[in-house]
Amino acid sequence: MVYLKKHEKEMTEGVMGWNYKIKSVEWEWDTIEVGQIGNGTPQGGGWLLTIGGSFNEIKKSTFTIGFDLKDGNSYPSINNFYQMQPFRVEGDLYE
Repeated sequence: MVYLKKHEKEMTEGVMGWNYKIKSVEWEWDTIEVGQIGNGTPQGGGWLLTIGGSFNEIKKSTFTIGFDLKDGNSYPSINNFYQMQPFRVEGDLYE
């Protein structure tokens, strides 16, 4: 978590770049999860770190980003994350 907080600005700028209507990002640090993902093979698909947040100070807004990891103890590449769940407000897509 400390590593991600150190790079909060870069993460926020990246997320805001996905949708011009996103003017602010509020990270939900307690949603950070690290886990092994499957791909249908015995060796699995690798490791993933996810974190969620809200945006534009909208109470019921959500989104999730993910970082691929080398293993369960590695740090994510801060410039290489992607959207896992789209921007939503009360469950509806925010466009």
